[in-house]
Amino acid sequence: MHLIEGCRGVHTSIPRGVFDDAATKAIGEAFDTACEALHDGGQPTVVYEVLARRIIAAARKGERDVGRLRNIALEAIARGKRAHTAKWNRVRSVRGLP
Repeated sequence: MHLIEGCRGVHTSIPRGVFDDAATKAIGEAFDTACEALHDGGQPTVVYEVLARRIIAAARKGERDVGRLRNIALEAIARGKRAHTAKWNRVRSVRGLP
């Protein structure tokens, strides 16, 4: 597997022979639409890696709907942001920061 480099790189992270052509197309479309939803504004590489890994994991479980694959990936990003915000709020509270 290769590292994801921007939105168009999901196909390089899929091991060969794991998915048929239709599944690979759905995975690619889900990744592209998830990136579009993030407005692809200079996101860190890890964001694209999380998107790709979540989409691929759902596809391995049999999910093929592009919209559901996209939503699974975006929810993982949203959960991560909420957890980060909650942690930062606790730190600020303990330190008496505004």
